[in-house]
Formats: sequence, structure tokens, C-alpha cells
Amino acid sequence: MEKNKKTPSLISTLILTTITLVSWVFFSIYRAFVKPQPVVVPPEILEPIDPKLDTDSLNKLKERFYLNEEEVPEITPPPKTATPSPTTPPTITPSPTNEAVFSATPINNTNQ
Repeated sequence: MEKNKKTPSLISTLILTTITLVSWVFFSIYRAFVKPQPVVVPPEILEPIDPKLDTDSLNKLKERFYLNEEEVPEITPPPKTATPSPTTPPTITPSPTNEAVFSATPINNTNQ
């Protein structure tokens, strides 16, 4: 009796282990194909920055063209267009049914 109880648990453990191994291999192969390429950075960007303050560039900034607030033109945004208002749904008017038409017409029995 004891031997029969161990067999199903052993089989289920082997099945789960096999599924785990197969999925592990599959996802490892998938990651190898989808892996992003390494980023190549040019050596100019990787060079260290010079810690000295560049006074020539600062002096060039002072010589640039400057506009006062009065000289800056005022920029106005274009006017907004009117948004269409939601229309009310059309109302349905009742129309006469076939029963009303038939009841309004007189019935002539000529066979009597």
C-alpha cells in the first residue's frame, strides 16, 4: 500500500521538473535572441570634462544681441474656434399602426 502512494507523487514531481527545465531552456534561448545590443558611445563623449572656466565663451555671451522687453513682440495665440454644442436627439413621433387603420375602416359583410 505504501509503495502505491509514493509513485504518484514521484511521477508528478518528475513531470513538474521536466516542465520547469523545458521552460527554463526555452526562455534562455528567447532571451538570447531578444537581448538588446550594447550601446556604443563615441570616445569624444567619454573624454573627461575640462574643469577650467571658459571665460572667452562667457564674454561672447555678453556681446550677443539683446532685446528689451519693449522690443519683444507680443505673441497672441490664435482664437479658439467655437466648440459645437451637443445636439438633442430627434424625438420620435408615433405613427398609426395597422390595427388603428383596420379598426377605422368599416367592415362590409355582403354575404349576409
